[in-house]
Amino acid sequence: MAQDRRAPVNKWAVALAVAVALAFLYVVRLAVLPFLIAAAIAYVAEPPNLWLRRRLGLSREAAAIATYAVVMAFLGGLGYWVAVTLSADLGAAFHDAPQLLHKFFAELFGGEQIDLFGRRIDAGQLSQQILDALTADIGSPQQILTTAIYGFATITGAVLVIVLIFYFLHAGPQLAAGALWLVPPEYREEVAEIAREIDPLLRRYLVGLFVIFVFATIASWIAIRFALGLPFAVLLALLTGLLELIPVIGPMTSAALVGLLALERHGFWAVVAFAVYVTVFRLLIDRVVGPVVLGRAAQLHPTVVMFAFLAGGLFLGVAGVILAVPVAASVKVVLEHYYSQPTRRAP
Repeated sequence: MAQDRRAPVNKWAVALAVAVALAFLYVVRLAVLPFLIAAAIAYVAEPPNLWLRRRLGLSREAAAIATYAVVMAFLGGLGYWVAVTLSADLGAAFHDAPQLLHKFFAELFGGEQIDLFGRRIDAGQLSQQILDALTADIGSPQQILTTAIYGFATITGAVLVIVLIFYFLHAGPQLAAGALWLVPPEYREEVAEIAREIDPLLRRYLVGLFVIFVFATIASWIAIRFALGLPFAVLLALLTGLLELIPVIGPMTSAALVGLLALERHGFWAVVAFAVYVTVFRLLIDRVVGPVVLGRAAQLHPTVVMFAFLAGGLFLGVAGVILAVPVAASVKVVLEHYYSQPTRRAP
């Protein structure tokens, strides 16, 4: 008796399964973030992990342990340095905030007071009102409870990331094979081929983001500390590096922060030095570092990137922001793959 054969999986059924998976991802979007961060770190660290196995003949487990130790040492050292370095800057920033805000408005008004739409505004009163509004809820029971919940969630997420990095380093190929197994057999070969095209692009994108963060942080620290002569140089440099990872909106925000502080510290003529700083910094990032380290991953129109960030943020929050550009670039690779195939002739 011949064995019954199953019917091929309909493409509409695949589309429905993808839609259900996206809906589930939306529901558990907060729980996805630690897994996403750990997977990204392990994904970037996979080439050294593979090199240890091939060149030194280590087992998968031994290579994963060695790579994990290096990654944890790097992340731990970086976290310790940031905590120690920023503690002084953050303390000074909170202490000097009233004076800085007051002086900024005085510089902006050209004096202590200004008449705006028939109303007299005082720089000191305005700065105090802003600070009072920002600190109004601090110390309230609801704020304390909210802070405690977020603190517990942050600690739990950090511990989970630390644990998951090892599992992804150790079982990465098995997890990838398991994900491919979910694809119907008749589509697996094609999906595997597309995945091989996407793999170098995603790895280069993630490594490129780290390089851009490091370069932006160091370059902005040199300019802020020595050229502009501003306080809180390390804090501003780290913020600049982090915001640089968010296209368009991030650089505009960091430039506004540095520009406002330069105006408050050195007056109107600091705008000239600030304009030179922004021009040189943007040319280095946009014309030299970005294209070199990102390659094809950066070849997306800015409007597409902005839409991807907004859509990803609205859909999955922080996880969506992280996934926005990789998903957009992957969609581009998929479309290029399919559109490069010859069309079928009508029978």
